[in-house]
Amino acid sequence: MTQNYEDMQYGDVIVESLVIFIANAEFQEEFERFFVDNCRAFEDDEEQRLEYTDIYNEFKQLFERRIDEFCAKESITPKELFDRCEASQATDVKARHYIDVMLSSTDYVQFVALMKVMRGLHGPRLDREDLNLEGEEEMARMLKEGKKKKKKKKSESKEEEEEEELDELNEDKEDAPPASEESKMLRRMSSEGGHSNYSNDSALEEGIDGLQIAESKDDRK
Repeated sequence: MTQNYEDMQYGDVIVESLVIFIANAEFQEEFERFFVDNCRAFEDDEEQRLEYTDIYNEFKQLFERRIDEFCAKESITPKELFDRCEASQATDVKARHYIDVMLSSTDYVQFVALMKVMRGLHGPRLDREDLNLEGEEEMARMLKEGKKKKKKKKSESKEEEEEEELDELNEDKEDAPPASEESKMLRRMSSEGGHSNYSNDSALEEGIDGLQIAESKDDRK
């Protein structure tokens, strides 16, 4: 059965408001994310690493910021709040759990112990997620490399085809029979036609005369 914290009665109205504030889903989710994101740094041994202190200080800053928000809303100083919590801790059984959590947040040893518990709860799942993520990243890398190699191979194949076509053209030119004297003369006449001072008819007559002379020489031979 879900407990409705707003309906519970506490000896101190400020403590009652604090319990509701801490039990709020937004508050709980924010700190749960922090614990889960950082718990794997805490090994199950007695060594107190420097990293633990850094994470603890980060947690304190986060917690104190939220407590400052609560105090501003209730028009009370953080010191007054902690004094009232300590007073209620011994007399108000219902509020004791939340007060213990809040006061223990300032204790480094209890924080480290809590983070090790969180590592035991969430560490294996996080490790599996990391392995799956690494596998997906490796698969994506392999696919990317495969596409690069395929593109490079296709480019090399195209270059080879172009080289083969060029070689075939060169071979065709080498195998072609030499041009006859008549063909050479006609090409020369054609190339000079645009620069000649004679008319087109005169150029044509000279070309025909040249062909006839060449044929007569061949007959005499």
